[in-house]
Amino acid sequence: MRKKIYFTSAFFAVFLVFSSFINNGFSWLDHGDIERGRVVLPLSSLSSAFISRFGQTGFFRPIVTTVNSIDFDLYGLWAPGFHLTNVLLHLAATFMAALLLTRLFTFSFKEKLMVFLIAGFHPLAFLPVGAISYRQELLLALFTYLTLYFHLRKKLFPAYLCFLAALFSKETALFLLPVLILLFDRLFLSEIVLLSIYGLLRFAAVPEIWHISASALPFPLALGTRLAAVSRLLFQLLLPLKPALSDATRVVSMTDFKIIPAATLFIIPVIFFRRLKPDFKKAFILLAVLTLPALNIIPVPRFSSPHYIYLALPAAASLVVIFRKWCLKRYKSAIIGNVLVVIWLVIAGFSTFRAGFRFKNDLTLFEPEVAADDRFLEGHQYLGDYYFKINEFEKAQLHYESALEKDPSVIAFVDDSSVMNNLAGVYLAQNKPDEADEMLLELSLKPDWSDNQTLLYNRALIADKKGDYKKVITLLERQDISWNRPESLLLLSKARQMLTR
Repeated sequence: MRKKIYFTSAFFAVFLVFSSFINNGFSWLDHGDIERGRVVLPLSSLSSAFISRFGQTGFFRPIVTTVNSIDFDLYGLWAPGFHLTNVLLHLAATFMAALLLTRLFTFSFKEKLMVFLIAGFHPLAFLPVGAISYRQELLLALFTYLTLYFHLRKKLFPAYLCFLAALFSKETALFLLPVLILLFDRLFLSEIVLLSIYGLLRFAAVPEIWHISASALPFPLALGTRLAAVSRLLFQLLLPLKPALSDATRVVSMTDFKIIPAATLFIIPVIFFRRLKPDFKKAFILLAVLTLPALNIIPVPRFSSPHYIYLALPAAASLVVIFRKWCLKRYKSAIIGNVLVVIWLVIAGFSTFRAGFRFKNDLTLFEPEVAADDRFLEGHQYLGDYYFKINEFEKAQLHYESALEKDPSVIAFVDDSSVMNNLAGVYLAQNKPDEADEMLLELSLKPDWSDNQTLLYNRALIADKKGDYKKVITLLERQDISWNRPESLLLLSKARQMLTR
């Protein structure tokens, strides 16, 4: 009975810490994913999620689409409902992680509680929990821990179902799950069959192997920069403070001191393999494997992000518990360790609770982040979008222009095409048609821009505003464009009428 009370209290404490995340709106990628319905389907069409790509991306994540669609059916566009789902997913994932690690390391009830609280309170969870568009991290974590838990208990049917659900949540599971299973058990033929089924469905929905190119860096810089990015995440793993959201990563070589924490993590299990106690050995290996996605070996849009290490939070918590056990065994006391853990939890809980209010909208989320790191280009992009929507064009222009300022020594993601298109709109709203047309012309030359119909129509609108009807006709009579927008035809008809007067 006492154990149930303790665990219920722990659940309530974690829920309370994340309660500030619930009463928020949509922000960042949520606008496209949820508000514009890119990754939402009617419940009657949910099966199509398993034979189609994830929104407009090159990813295949039908479980994420399914959860989003259920939320949309329940809540419509009421954002707090979606945020509540994220909080509950985090609670479920953290609980399953505590159960799994208790089985791996034979933790006592108090130690299991400690793992749950450390991983549950950690500020590094603020992005996967706070951003609805990042819930694939929560689903991946939940189904990864469930797969391993059932696998170790030899309950293979639920293990297979969770294995497939993890694969359908995020592509990372394709590498991580087989490696983790092989570390602690063995891979069954049925799981290889499941990988094959996933592969068939994935390539039927998304024929291309991968659509994101890696940063073109020489090997010493590529490795050094990746290790430095992981080192930053490991440092954030230790701190009970909210991590920076900025993905801006300075390019460094393999000789830079910033790579030391990451290099140490990957080297310790190798060099000291025989000398480490079994539990320390397992925990270090688990942490190293779960940190591998942060190396960005398979390129993704954002080179570095706090959510890359979300899966590793329970592994880090297990190291704390194992170290506490070692101190207790060696020094017959763990008072200092207990006090430090309590202080860490109090600071972490307060930091995480405060971080939740950031997700109210794009302004509250990105303004403090851009103020802390002006190199955060994507932050500038979304602040530009925010100010554009409320007709504060000068501020929108400032942020859009900042988003297009590239530093060759820094890797930072931004959707150039979207920024340029919106900046042209800002120029037009400020009655600067020449600047707007020049920006759209530059955009049309970008190899990644495909919506030429919209672009040419916008340029034709600018020409119409300037009274240049010949240019309107030239733009809208392009033979290589299959015009299907009625407004384009109406504008073309108007230009022809004006010239025949």
